[in-house]
Amino acid sequence: MNGGSRIKRDMRTDFSNCVFRQNAVLGGLKWASLLFTAVAWHDAHAAEEAPIKYPADMRPVEPTNEFARLNPDYKRRVGLFYEKEYLPTALDQLSERLKFEPKQKQIAAEILRSFIYDLLTAKIRDNGRITVEHLKAAVAAMDAKFSTEIPKNQFEAYIQWRNDVGGGNAMGFLTASTL
Repeated sequence: MNGGSRIKRDMRTDFSNCVFRQNAVLGGLKWASLLFTAVAWHDAHAAEEAPIKYPADMRPVEPTNEFARLNPDYKRRVGLFYEKEYLPTALDQLSERLKFEPKQKQIAAEILRSFIYDLLTAKIRDNGRITVEHLKAAVAAMDAKFSTEIPKNQFEAYIQWRNDVGGGNAMGFLTASTL
């Protein structure tokens, strides 16, 4: 009698182990299938996105002055803050004023983002201040990029938007050449 119950218990254990292994294999296959689907989706949509034409220089600036030494992560922190707090609104305002198409809006976002990091690099190199020369150089670089990407009539409207510090440009405090 004792031997029979032992066999039944061993059979139940074997069956439980078998079911557990089967579930583990099926679970693994589900995860593999999910991963494969995600990678395939990304590859399909990545092909639709245009390559970045104006990448922002997010590399850290060498700490050659007191401001840079005291604020080692300044460019990244402040850049991400500006990207989150000012860039979306400024981009929408610019897009609305210039009646951008989706492709133009994407390029404008790249140009504005690049401008933010150029300006922050200048601020770090100028020991926490931005000289008039560096501000004008950053604005001129942004203007040059926009001039090659948008028609002349839109470029004139862009210049008006850029110099707007009255609320029509969320980044006006950075982009106005009169600062």
